[in-house]
Amino acid sequence: MNFKKSILFLIAFIVITIIVLVVEKPFKEPGSKSEKDIQKLFPGLALDQVAEIVINQIPEQTFTLQKSGDGWVVASENNFSANPNEVEELIKRTVDFDTRELVSRNPENQATFQVNKLGIEVQITDTSSKKIAHFFIGKNGPDYASTYVRADGSDHVYLQKGYLKSIFDKSRTKWRDARVVTFEKDNVDSLTLHFTKEEEGKKPVEHELTMNSALEGDKVVWNLVKPEEFPAKSNEVIRIVNALATFSADDFCIDKTLAETGLEKPSQWFTITMKDGVSHSLNVGSKENGKYYVKRSASDTIYLVNEYKINNLQKTFDNLKDEERKSASEEALKQTDLESDLDQAVNSITQEGDPSISK
Repeated sequence: MNFKKSILFLIAFIVITIIVLVVEKPFKEPGSKSEKDIQKLFPGLALDQVAEIVINQIPEQTFTLQKSGDGWVVASENNFSANPNEVEELIKRTVDFDTRELVSRNPENQATFQVNKLGIEVQITDTSSKKIAHFFIGKNGPDYASTYVRADGSDHVYLQKGYLKSIFDKSRTKWRDARVVTFEKDNVDSLTLHFTKEEEGKKPVEHELTMNSALEGDKVVWNLVKPEEFPAKSNEVIRIVNALATFSADDFCIDKTLAETGLEKPSQWFTITMKDGVSHSLNVGSKENGKYYVKRSASDTIYLVNEYKINNLQKTFDNLKDEERKSASEEALKQTDLESDLDQAVNSITQEGDPSISK
């Protein structure tokens, strides 16, 4: 009985300790600031001023992101296009850093909070090469939904909202722009699928399908025009269009040529044609270790994508033809013909019974 009580007391003590750490934040400096005393950690920082970001990660790995025209490049990775969403999120979060929660003024605590070389060092410069932010991202706060941050040259450590390592500590795959094909999916006019599908126990079969979008009332529908005209399963075609509009790579290939990856003369391609006539093609090469080599037609950058992503695009005529729409269309046509024949018959009878109508 005493043992059970001891266990219960121990559990209660642990729970109370966790609550104190989360709510009371014992590491926080005494005293609280009023709203008017809270300042931005980097008041001179704005999204449109940033020209370069240098990130020193742990283990030793440095990424340099540079503004290039309207976009960003990973300068440390042969100027590969950077993911603009990831870069903008990093800048916006840095702009939001403030002095609301001061947790330490003691320089000896920097190692404890990992806001030194143990953490992630970030340097941001503007268009005139002036450094406008230099700081260290440390370890998680006590609630794991916050992070310790220290500006370079200051002993003050502040607690900032959010798990910031997910924003500042990324692999090269995450910093790079992994989008293979990009287009506005609402402006698509036609879709062409050309692929070879392998079926167990059978020879590979080559398929080529083309389908066009059309308006039926206020609804967009899709119709197959190749290999033959047939109503298409619009929801399935829209799924393919959406998949291509958000098609992203799983890795990058930097040490092989187009010929070595089967992309010099691709055997598979998936082409979107927009309403203004512009086309976007995803070319597919050979497969290796469960991944396909792919590229977009307007670029020589070679990507790697998991096999299932290509398999999901390989839809045959039988997969896409809509028998229900075909039957409904034929019934509607029969009804129209019947009504037309009936109108002609009524008109004929009316003319025969009316003496004023000359024969």
